[in-house]
Amino acid sequence: MATTQTTEALQIKIHGRNGSGKNANYRTRRAGFVPAVVYGPNIKENILVSVEPSQLVSTFRKAGHTGLVSLE
Repeated sequence: MATTQTTEALQIKIHGRNGSGKNANYRTRRAGFVPAVVYGPNIKENILVSVEPSQLVSTFRKAGHTGLVSLE
Protein backbone atom coordinates (compact mmCIF):
# COMPACT_ATOMS: atom_id res chain seq x y z
CA MET A 1 0.00 0.00 0.00
CA ALA A 2 1.53 3.28 -1.08
CA THR A 3 1.27 6.21 1.29
CA THR A 4 1.78 9.86 0.64
CA GLN A 5 3.42 12.23 3.07
CA THR A 6 1.12 15.08 3.97
CA THR A 7 1.34 18.05 6.29
CA GLU A 8 -2.41 18.48 6.69
CA ALA A 9 -3.83 17.83 10.14
CA LEU A 10 -5.54 14.45 10.00
CA GLN A 11 -8.49 13.79 12.26
CA ILE A 12 -10.62 10.75 12.86
CA LYS A 13 -13.95 10.65 14.66
CA ILE A 14 -14.15 8.06 17.42
CA HIS A 15 -17.05 6.80 19.49
CA GLY A 16 -16.74 5.58 23.06
CA ARG A 17 -17.77 2.00 23.74
CA ASN A 18 -18.53 -0.09 26.80
CA GLY A 19 -17.17 -3.49 27.61
CA SER A 20 -14.05 -5.31 26.55
CA GLY A 21 -13.30 -8.80 25.39
CA LYS A 22 -14.50 -11.02 22.57
CA ASN A 23 -18.25 -10.50 23.02
CA ALA A 24 -18.02 -6.71 23.22
CA ASN A 25 -15.74 -6.59 20.17
CA TYR A 26 -18.10 -8.91 18.28
CA ARG A 27 -21.06 -6.63 19.04
CA THR A 28 -19.06 -3.59 17.94
CA ARG A 29 -18.20 -5.25 14.61
CA ARG A 30 -21.82 -6.37 14.10
CA ALA A 31 -22.85 -2.73 14.54
CA GLY A 32 -20.53 -1.82 11.64
CA PHE A 33 -17.60 -0.35 13.56
CA VAL A 34 -13.98 -1.32 14.22
CA PRO A 35 -13.09 -1.76 17.91
CA ALA A 36 -9.97 0.12 18.99
CA VAL A 37 -8.03 1.12 22.10
CA VAL A 38 -6.42 4.50 22.80
CA TYR A 39 -3.38 4.37 25.07
CA GLY A 40 -0.18 6.26 25.69
CA PRO A 41 2.30 7.51 28.26
CA ASN A 42 0.01 10.31 29.49
CA ILE A 43 -3.15 8.19 29.60
CA LYS A 44 -3.59 6.42 32.94
CA GLU A 45 -6.26 3.95 31.78
CA ASN A 46 -6.81 2.63 28.27
CA ILE A 47 -9.84 4.12 26.51
CA LEU A 48 -12.07 1.75 24.53
CA VAL A 49 -13.41 3.33 21.33
CA SER A 50 -14.90 2.36 17.98
CA VAL A 51 -14.24 3.82 14.54
CA GLU A 52 -16.13 3.75 11.26
CA PRO A 53 -14.24 1.39 8.90
CA SER A 54 -14.29 3.70 5.87
CA GLN A 55 -12.92 6.62 7.88
CA LEU A 56 -10.22 4.43 9.42
CA VAL A 57 -9.02 3.16 6.03
CA SER A 58 -9.08 6.64 4.49
CA THR A 59 -7.11 8.17 7.37
CA PHE A 60 -4.64 5.28 7.48
CA ARG A 61 -3.91 5.69 3.78
CA LYS A 62 -3.14 9.37 4.28
CA ALA A 63 -1.19 9.05 7.55
CA GLY A 64 0.65 5.82 6.88
CA HIS A 65 2.13 3.70 9.65
CA THR A 66 3.83 6.56 11.50
CA GLY A 67 1.65 9.61 10.86
CA LEU A 68 -0.03 11.58 13.63
CA VAL A 69 -3.80 11.60 13.79
CA SER A 70 -5.98 13.71 16.09
CA LEU A 71 -9.00 12.07 17.68
CA GLU A 72 -12.36 13.83 17.74
